[in-house]
Amino acid sequence: MAPHRARFVTRSVLLFASVVSCLVTLPHLASAADRKTEARTHFDQGVLLFRDGDFQAAAIEFRRAYDAEPNYRVLYNIGQACNEAKDYACALTSFAAYLDQGGAEVQSTRRAQLEQQIEKLRLRTGRLSVKSNVDGAAVLVDDVAVGRTPLPSAVLVSAGRRKVAVVSPAGVQQIRAVEVAGGDETSVELAFQVADYHTDGRPGPTDVSRDAPLEPEGELATHADTGRTARIVLPAVVTGVLVAAAVFSGVEALRSKNDFDDAIANRPGDRDAIENDRRRTRSWALSADLLTGAAIIGGVFTLIAVFHGGAENTAPPPSTGTSVSLGPGSFLLTTRF
Repeated sequence: MAPHRARFVTRSVLLFASVVSCLVTLPHLASAADRKTEARTHFDQGVLLFRDGDFQAAAIEFRRAYDAEPNYRVLYNIGQACNEAKDYACALTSFAAYLDQGGAEVQSTRRAQLEQQIEKLRLRTGRLSVKSNVDGAAVLVDDVAVGRTPLPSAVLVSAGRRKVAVVSPAGVQQIRAVEVAGGDETSVELAFQVADYHTDGRPGPTDVSRDAPLEPEGELATHADTGRTARIVLPAVVTGVLVAAAVFSGVEALRSKNDFDDAIANRPGDRDAIENDRRRTRSWALSADLLTGAAIIGGVFTLIAVFHGGAENTAPPPSTGTSVSLGPGSFLLTTRF
């Protein structure tokens, strides 16, 4: 009796643990599907905006796509959009990051072309050192936050006339227009009067440094047909768990039935052993029947989710791969995953 009970307890614990582990992974799978859908939406929107000539908006969409699901290929799109928008600092950092993260996956011909492009961009960018007599003041270049004083290093900016603003913790703002030449480092100091930089409890400007062109961020997106993934994954995983549990219960029911038959065949028989084996056989058989029914219901819901999701997408999804689109004076790398 003791060995039967030990095996029963061990198998029950293993079954419970497997079911719990599968259920724990469900939120992560749904979250990953949501991020991928968000990334695809932003990426496709960025491609459309690029083709329409709205390069600044396209760069923002590509950054959002990279934020949702980082992929080095999107950095190339960010660089192209920024270059067309004449945001040379953004283009330089994006292309450099693309080559660095892509590594050996970047084709040699493209790497050579981008290295030449990067050298040209270095002549169209400069360094801007911003100083102030107040620590913790927000620094904005062309209305984009790049950090707080004291800045750890000079900021990479596009050559030309740049608008520099420093906002103290008290909310007082100092603004100056600065001319930056390509390849040079320009320094500007914006000082506050004593009454300006004592905080009066008013919050300073919100830090939106993630939008700064110096460190473009974004995520990889693909076709919106995978938006139905979350609706299909959940019932499919639950159905799989139920099927596994039903099979496990069925196997245990057969083993208990064999133990029951052996106990009856033994002479003289052990009444307690026979009764325990009978109860275990009935319990496992009932569990197998219930789980099988639940698995069938789960399979029906999974099929409904599959066919319902397919009906929502009238356009066929694009195949996996990379395509190139021509734009004004450039070409756009469109990646599908």
